[in-house]
Amino acid sequence: DILDVASGSGVWSIAIAEEFKESRVTAVDFPEILKITREYINRHNLGSRYKYSQGDLRDTNFGNERYDLVILGHICHSEGEIYTQQLLKKSFRALKKGGILLVAEFLLNNDKSGPLMPLIFALNMLLNTDEGDVFKITELKRWIVNAGFGRVEILDKAPSVSPLILAFRK
Repeated sequence: DILDVASGSGVWSIAIAEEFKESRVTAVDFPEILKITREYINRHNLGSRYKYSQGDLRDTNFGNERYDLVILGHICHSEGEIYTQQLLKKSFRALKKGGILLVAEFLLNNDKSGPLMPLIFALNMLLNTDEGDVFKITELKRWIVNAGFGRVEILDKAPSVSPLILAFRK
């Protein structure tokens, strides 16, 4: 089972659901966004494998040890430092033992000098959100470990300013 947090169009979970034919996905987002999610899911003929959970991710209970995979696809930056750490802890609790957390984010290097796109995006967060920010790789990794995860892998081999982070629940 997969939990797609702040699913938006479902881009992350659609790709995974198409690859893993037996997977079932729960998409969490605001009601008006889930209407869009459903459209994309139906375009990919995956409607029978999706459930939808309406609500604010800060208030939504993800449950305990229910999922094999939790996806946080470009949501941490809008949540800010405090809520991102809370979201990581909720995600940890929602995962079964041996489950995986997938995080996709714009990330800054450790001295916050780049890359350029995450720096520009950080400015966008500063201007357009109350708490949003772009984090250093080491910050996000530390928060993931503090949430309880064991091994953390950063998949940054592709030419991207948005590496994928995999964290494994012990």
